Amino acid sequence: SLLEEVDMVAAFVRIENERYDHRIVFEENIEEECKKVQIPPLLLQPIVENAIKHGMTEEQLKVRLTAQKKGNKVVVEIRDNGKGMGMDQVHKITSNQKGVTGVGLRNISYRLKKCYKTALNIESSVGKGTIVRVEIPIRREVKKWERL
Repeated sequence: SLLEEVDMVAAFVRIENERYDHRIVFEENIEEECKKVQIPPLLLQPIVENAIKHGMTEEQLKVRLTAQKKGNKVVVEIRDNGKGMGMDQVHKITSNQKGVTGVGLRNISYRLKKCYKTALNIESSVGKGTIVRVEIPIRREVKKWERL
């Protein structure tokens, strides 16, 4: 469930916080009706990991994960106030060019396309941070990834 995934992300952030001298503030705001929605495993953790790995500055890093229902979808947003990146880098990531992103984002992008025919949406500004959005249709039937 989305709630289980968010709990795993929070545990990951607690570990990373030890590494970064408690300079990471992690906030979550998950609408109640989104908590039980089934999502592919390890969909969100690599996004948060990238926010920390590539966004960390000498200042405090704030990472906020929200999920809300919009129509027949759950929109998950991970926002940070880190280093950010320029439009060229965002384009390279979203166009899935090899050698630009690590395995994590490519894997997420691939699974979103295969399972839901959706994609990562990334907005970023240098020095201001990054927002990554994922839209997950709410469905009742069992997906391929649930049988793996």
